[in-house]
Order: sequence, then C-alpha cells, then structure tokens
Amino acid sequence: MINRKIDTPVEIRHPICFRICGFNVSIIVKVFASLFRRIVGGKRSIPLTIAAVAFYTVLAGADASVVRAALMGGLVLLSDGFHRPSNGLASLAAAAFLMTAFNPGALWDVGFQLSVAATLGLIIYAEPFTRAATNVLTRIAPQDTAQWIVGAVGEFSLLTLAAQITTLPLIAFYFHQISIVSLVANVVVLPVQPQVMILGGLAAIGAMIAKPLGAILFWLAWPSVTFTIAAVELLAQVPLATIPIDRFPVAALFGIYTALIGLTWLAVRDPSRRPPWITSAAAWASSAALGVVAIGALAAWNIYLHQPNGKLRVTFFDVGHGDAILIQTPSGQYALIDGGPSPNALAESLGRALPANERTLDLVFAASPQPDRLGGLPGLFGRYTILQAVSAGEAGRSSAYREWADGLSSRGIAPLAAENGQRFDLGSGAILSVIDVRDEGATLRLDYGQAAFLFPIGLDAKAATELAASGLIAPAAVLLAPDHGNANSMSMLFLDAAQPRAIVIAIGAGNSPKAQTMKLFEGRTVLRTDERGAISFATDGKQLWVEAER
Repeated sequence: MINRKIDTPVEIRHPICFRICGFNVSIIVKVFASLFRRIVGGKRSIPLTIAAVAFYTVLAGADASVVRAALMGGLVLLSDGFHRPSNGLASLAAAAFLMTAFNPGALWDVGFQLSVAATLGLIIYAEPFTRAATNVLTRIAPQDTAQWIVGAVGEFSLLTLAAQITTLPLIAFYFHQISIVSLVANVVVLPVQPQVMILGGLAAIGAMIAKPLGAILFWLAWPSVTFTIAAVELLAQVPLATIPIDRFPVAALFGIYTALIGLTWLAVRDPSRRPPWITSAAAWASSAALGVVAIGALAAWNIYLHQPNGKLRVTFFDVGHGDAILIQTPSGQYALIDGGPSPNALAESLGRALPANERTLDLVFAASPQPDRLGGLPGLFGRYTILQAVSAGEAGRSSAYREWADGLSSRGIAPLAAENGQRFDLGSGAILSVIDVRDEGATLRLDYGQAAFLFPIGLDAKAATELAASGLIAPAAVLLAPDHGNANSMSMLFLDAAQPRAIVIAIGAGNSPKAQTMKLFEGRTVLRTDERGAISFATDGKQLWVEAER
C-alpha cells in the first residue's frame, strides 16, 4: 500500500498570523482603554489597560508575535498618556530591544524575526501603498469613492501586501514554500476576526462562570469561526496555493533584503536627487516584472493542465536507449518504473510530465539493475522526495547502482525487495503487481478497471515462454517490448497470452529493434520512442487513448 507520508506538523507563519496578532492587541487596547477611561478616568486607565494586554498575551501563549504586539501596544498607550507623539519605527525598535535584552535567544526565533519583519513592512509600506492605490483609483472614480474603496478593502489587502514584502524571503528561507493566495485569504477572513475574538473571549469568560452560559455564548461565535475554517480549507485547495521552493540559500536571503533596502531608500528620496540611472533601471524593472508575470502565467497553466482528470496516465519516456515509465493515478499519485541511462534525460522528461509544483514520487520501482534502466534514478535525489522504493534483480556492481543504493540509505529510505505476487495499491483502483522476479529484472503488471499494462523488464525469449506456459500472463492492452526489441527478447507464446493492442519499444536514436522481433510484432500497433518521442496512454478503465510527442 502506498500512502503519502505525513510528516510531523510544522507551524508555518504567514503575514496573516502577524496581522491578526497586532489586530487582536489593538482590539484589546481599544476596548479596555475605553472601558477603563469611563470607570477610573484618563491616566489611571493606562496601567489597567496595559495589565489587560499582558493578561491577553499570557492567555494567547506569549509567543514572539504576540509579545511584540503587546509591547508596541503598551508603548503607544504610554505615549498617548503622556501626550507624546508615537513613532512606529521607534516603538518597533524598542519592543525588539526589550525582547532581546530579556532573552537574547529570541533573536534567532523564527516567530520573532517574522513578526518584526511583518511590522516593519506595515510601517514602511502601508501608507505609500494606500496613497498610490488612491491615486490610481481617482483616475477612474471620484476621489471620495476612491478613498472609500481603499479604506474598505485596503486594510485587508494593501496592508497584507506591505507585510508580505518583508516576510516572504524569510518564509521561503525557513519553510521552503510561499503562498500566493494569502492576499485573498486576508480579504476573506480578516473582517470576521473581531467577532471571533470578542465573542470567543466572552464565551471563554462565560464558561468560567457557568458552563451552560459559555455554551450559549460559544454558539454566537460559531458562525464566524466556521466561516474562517471553511474559507481557509477552500483556499488551500486552489492550484498554486503554495509554491514549494527546493533551495533558498542564505546568500539569496541577504541579497533580497539588501536590494529591498536599496530600492526603498531610492524611492523615498526626492526625484531630483536620484541618480540618473534610476530611470533606466525602472524601465528595466517594469520589463522584468512583465516577464515574471508571463512566467508565472505559464507555470499556472502547466499546473492546471497536469491536474488529475479522473484518468490513469502511463507515459513511456524518450530517455535514449533505456526504460523509464511514469504512472499518474486519477487521484494524483505518481509512480516511476526505472529511470533510463541518464539523470539529465530523466529530469527533463519528468519536468515536462509533472506539474511545476510537484516534488513527490510516491513509488520508485527499480525493476532492473542494468545501467540502461537504473542510471537515471540517482538524479532524483536532488529534485524529488521519494516515499517508497522497490528494487528487483540481482544487486548490481555498476557505479549507478551503488549511487542509487547509497542515496536511499543516506535519506533513510529502506527499499523493499521485489517478490513474486507483490501488489502495490497506487490509489483510485490502480494496482501494480509483480508477476515474476529474476536476476535480470522483474515483470510487472498495472491494472486499472478493464485496462492493463504489462512491463516485462529484463525478460528474454526463454523466460517469456516459461511465464506464458505457467499461466501467469493475462491479456493486457499495452505491452513494453523487453530489452528494447533485441533478438531473443520475446516469444510468440508470450504474445498470444498477452494479446496486446499496442506495443511500445523504448529505444535510443540510431538503434533499431531486430528484424526477428519485429516479425513477431507484425499485425499489432508498434510505437517506438526514437520515432515518436514520449508516448503517453490515458484510460478511464474502459477506453484507451494514446498521445505521442511527435
């Protein structure tokens, strides 16, 4: 049975988390400051409000983002109480100084870094973004309407964009993925967060007094909480909701922040004092931005076109003189049988066949230890996560075999040894079975509904005759010609038992299957990778479709 591995959950903090932390603290400050002013008066309300914020911080778990928001909220309260102007950068610097003075290790805390970066982005970019959006909208609408639109939507989109600019490099560095739906998520869920917090807080207090009272109050918060969860789960299913990033070195992290600081410094300078090359750079940046958008659109289409469509797809790659077969199940799981002779050729073929965001192979079956089938597999380690591996045939002595075995061992992947009768459930009803295992390789069969594919890897005519005589070979729609169609690789008895409608010969350019083998294949559809390129079959379990690269 193949299942996608579920790793230990990792909390991924996006700017929405920090927005909500600051959002919640601002609500606490406003509610309790207003309440205490009416009870005890102006300045006396400040310490009581700070105490309420501190209490909320403890209840919220006192992680770095909440502590940072609480400290900044307390500093703003103190400046207001003493009638002194508050400054966002100064408040942020003071909060960061106090946190690191109390706990120097906080400087290396991911939550602390992301919280400070998000707040810095809000302080620096929120006002310019709001002003720019208003200016753009005033070209197509009255100024009052433009200001209303920016005020209604900008709080949840422009401010989040400001926070994302300074946090995305850190998210990419620490979590190796970024989200492109977070802007939409903020616009959708942030408006109901005050209700979630206020009604949820009242329900918690009510439950402390009497459980029935708490249950009643929790029902008031239930619609907002349910809406938030449903919206997040729905947006998480959007293609490209998260984009995986294989590598993001420290140099790239510092390079991006250096460029960001430089561009921000140039942007705030008086236009007359900017260097003359800025105009040319701005034009170049606009062109580059259009290029990025175009590449992003192509990537989005790539992922969309490779989404599961309810059919099983089996692709015989054109990787030269060798076998490499990719299986995609209707539910979107991937199994690879052999890898051909070249890591580069296999990587190029997988790059064209898999969605741009797919970096997981559920099963890799090394069906033969021969270099023309195993040579490309070691190249998978730098690009893909392998959940399960199976090896067949006698252990090889080639460098490719040693590299493959060492790579599996270093990544903690214990390969299964192929055995007669093994069955691997690929999901959605697709079953990969091991029919026969010999020193030269394994004979495999893939079943999906009424459609079947037969992969006699490393078979010869004698072994083919023995298998057919044993009754183990049942009819199959598609047959992979063993040993690239070489002499003495197939028998008529095997063909009569398999009854294939199509035969695929994986063969390199400049090579030809032997005449005696082609004579056996007469009267059947024969597709060669050296002539057709990659050959892909799709089936719904009843009908079969075939596409060729050329």
